[in-house]
Amino acid sequence: MWRGFFYLIVLTGLASGAVWLAENPGTVAIDWRGYHIETPFGIAVGAVAALAAAAAFLYRGLIYLSEIPARMRRKRDEGRCRKGYLALTRGLVSVAAGDAVGVNDQAWRVGKYLKDPPLELLLSAQAAQLAGDEDKAMRHFRQLLDNPETEFFGLRGLITQALRNGSWEEARLLAERAHKANPRSEWVASSLLALQARSGRWGDARGLLKGAGKTGQPWTGPERQRRQAVVEYQLGAQADEAGDSGVAQKHLRKAMDLRPDFIAGASRLGRVLAALGKTRKAATEIEAAWRLQPHADLFEALCIARKADDPLERAKAAQRLVRLLPDSGEAQAVASRALLDAMLWGEARKHLTRALELQPTARIFRMLAEVEEREPEQGDDAKAREWLVKAASADPDPAWVCTSCGGLSPAWAPVCPHCHGFDALSWKAPAHVPVLIASEAPATALPAPRAS
Repeated sequence: MWRGFFYLIVLTGLASGAVWLAENPGTVAIDWRGYHIETPFGIAVGAVAALAAAAAFLYRGLIYLSEIPARMRRKRDEGRCRKGYLALTRGLVSVAAGDAVGVNDQAWRVGKYLKDPPLELLLSAQAAQLAGDEDKAMRHFRQLLDNPETEFFGLRGLITQALRNGSWEEARLLAERAHKANPRSEWVASSLLALQARSGRWGDARGLLKGAGKTGQPWTGPERQRRQAVVEYQLGAQADEAGDSGVAQKHLRKAMDLRPDFIAGASRLGRVLAALGKTRKAATEIEAAWRLQPHADLFEALCIARKADDPLERAKAAQRLVRLLPDSGEAQAVASRALLDAMLWGEARKHLTRALELQPTARIFRMLAEVEEREPEQGDDAKAREWLVKAASADPDPAWVCTSCGGLSPAWAPVCPHCHGFDALSWKAPAHVPVLIASEAPATALPAPRAS
């Protein structure tokens, strides 16, 4: 509408100008180099306007002709760019599909059409990794370090290669550099934390976790607290082994404040307090953790705190704990084991019957078979064989299971001995029960107490 209104105003102006020229006639005379030209004023104005229009048209035509080469180059570059990004897309798809030949071919096309060496290097490195050519992949990843925009990609690739090769110290140094380059990366932060834990650099790990909130790392509050608890526990364990019970108590107390159900923390804290003569406080700490997560290691720590060395004293301690959680299958199983060791067959049968109702795992059937085999008066060998048959097909017993790789460990440790994940072991029933031999744990796993 506004454009039509504008045209109307222009036409009105032109008509008004024509009327004005008609009402004000006159002539224009030009004398130049012996020529005399005389014409009406209106015609002179029209001629000047026509010349101006022709000059403008000629000027625009010359500009158009001069821009033809640039437009052709731009169109050619746009075509190359489309082909380059199409090759990049196909290369990424090939990476996801594990097609090393496809990735390598698309990397060549990216370099040809986009003329972007970092992108070509990145795809070439991925192709070398997929093809198993580690030396070539390492060369490409190192070249990526020279460009600030691709440094992080190069570092991540080098870290992955170092982890595959078992070069833990090299991986840690690279992870520290990558963390400085991108402190918000959860993968790098978690890898660095696991590598620091693996090498026993608990002070560095503590600093990393403290700075997590400041750098905006994507760890949630509860997750960061769990990891801080493990680090505080390890610092306390180191102090305890060094004979500094005061410092050990401080770190272990902080670990329990961060994670009240921490089995290893409560067990170790109870032992430290018992060694300092604070037996009542040690028992209180252990029982508080037991209410949240019953476990045999807590029972062992309580026996040490109460100096319950005799089987009957241990049985009394177990019955005291089971009264705190009478509906826990784990508590009933721990009490049953202590009662069997004390040869209190009747009490053992009672607790095993209750455990069978709450948590009928293989160990409950094995202990029922043990009662039938060992009890002198009411034992029944045939019944024992029946229990053992049921044990073979029963649900697996709870164990230390890695939440990352699913591997089993004979004892809790801050780092999984199989996948080296940090704080990945959880006490739960595994999906299946492979043969579990403590000596099979890799020698690189960090030493840890048998508690959690």
